[in-house]
Amino acid sequence: AAIGCGDFKISGGMEAASRLLAACPDLTAIFCANDPMAVGAVKAAAAAGRAVPEELSIIGFDDSLEAQVSQPPLTTIAQPIEEIAAGAMELLRGGGKSEQRIRLSARLVVRHSAAPPTNHSARSDDPTPPAAAGHDSGRVQARTRKRILIAGAGRIGRVHARALARIPGAVITGFSDPDVARAAALAREFGAATFDQVEAALAGGDVDAIIIGSSSDAHLDLVRCAAQHGVHVFCEKPLALTAADIAVAIAACEDAGVILQVGFNRRFDPNAAEIASSVRGGRIGKPLSIRIASRDPAPPPRDFLRRSGGMFHDMAIHDFDLASHILGEEVVEVMAMGGCLIDPMFTEEGDVDVATTILRFASGAVGVVENTRATPYGYDQRLEVLGTEGALESENQTANRVIFRGPAGQVGPLPLPFFLERYETAFQHQMQAFVELIAAAAPRPEPVVSGRDALRAHLIADAATESLRSGRPARVAAEDVVPMQRAMNTTPGGSHDASAGGSGQR
Repeated sequence: AAIGCGDFKISGGMEAASRLLAACPDLTAIFCANDPMAVGAVKAAAAAGRAVPEELSIIGFDDSLEAQVSQPPLTTIAQPIEEIAAGAMELLRGGGKSEQRIRLSARLVVRHSAAPPTNHSARSDDPTPPAAAGHDSGRVQARTRKRILIAGAGRIGRVHARALARIPGAVITGFSDPDVARAAALAREFGAATFDQVEAALAGGDVDAIIIGSSSDAHLDLVRCAAQHGVHVFCEKPLALTAADIAVAIAACEDAGVILQVGFNRRFDPNAAEIASSVRGGRIGKPLSIRIASRDPAPPPRDFLRRSGGMFHDMAIHDFDLASHILGEEVVEVMAMGGCLIDPMFTEEGDVDVATTILRFASGAVGVVENTRATPYGYDQRLEVLGTEGALESENQTANRVIFRGPAGQVGPLPLPFFLERYETAFQHQMQAFVELIAAAAPRPEPVVSGRDALRAHLIADAATESLRSGRPARVAAEDVVPMQRAMNTTPGGSHDASAGGSGQR
């Protein structure tokens, strides 16, 4: 049977497959309109008590019909089911989610399919997908996929898992989190294992890379543990809570010869990437100034705020990194002003909820970064760069671009709700870049966001914190703290607790 739904995402696959399985419980194979829908179909099959792939083969294909692997135990197949694919896509283009449309799709496939898939030997943890019947060779060419462990099963862990599930070159081997039930829930959703301890998972030699999305205070130990086991690292910011500890993390990965990429996802936003490329290509001449407005829709939970590092190290640090990246030069001095004007919680926690930071770059160019912890109209993200020959600007993204005009004026849509929606594409591109990097042959290029990039952003945040405290401009410290930490890296600091360490908010 082939399934189609107006929603071409995981949720659409779940809905369509659930209804199809209820109507036709004796199915042996399901063809899906695309790979994300196939992931949803696997979830629906599990809920219906059907073993995949032993009892039920779930097969997806992309629009180009290229042979790709999505997420075990799925298989993406190409010819000779092109007629099936074309017919299913034709139904899908019509939209709708009625049972009649789903049954019609099933009859279409039965009419054109020579035989159901025959290879049911693959396990859910087998990196090689089962083959599909009807292909001339009877097999899909196996691809070597990178085995990735996710530490942290909170909101950002789910974001990275969803991104990885769409990448043919990656397979999620497992999740680890102090909240075992939460890790187990994500593991079931993505067909992966659950680990009580990260170190035990890494010691088995079955992990190529780790995604660290745990609480910030656990990042350093997890990075060092991964480096000791020769495992590549993607770590959410902050890499550690102090510049000295960030230097330890960098040295650990450099000495072990493993990749370290840090999660400053905004560099991967298509708008920001286009602006950075245009600036470096000379489109606006000599850069004079950069202005970034970054306003959250609501304050974070108190518990998160306590562990976040504060306004500059949690929120503004994204903008510090982006400003330096776009202009391609170092920030040498900052002047920060701010206060607690929205929620007294920030005063109680020694933080501010409104801040403006002026950046001075090495060339003399200036930057203005405005941060606010709450706005009544959504997630405000705007960027402008001015040069001697022009300006570049990125406005807010909205769910649509429809504007109503009437006698009382005009009304348009509000910005997207929060960073999960606004930077969904950036998160996907970020993870794609990491997987491609760890799969590349040596010598590999530098990550788009390296550990040293993270250190530079942290040092800017340190200077902003000092400026806010003193009421005076503060110089940004030099990066030469890194080489001094190599001696420290030979002996694990503290308890070296390589557990999952909690779940980061973003």
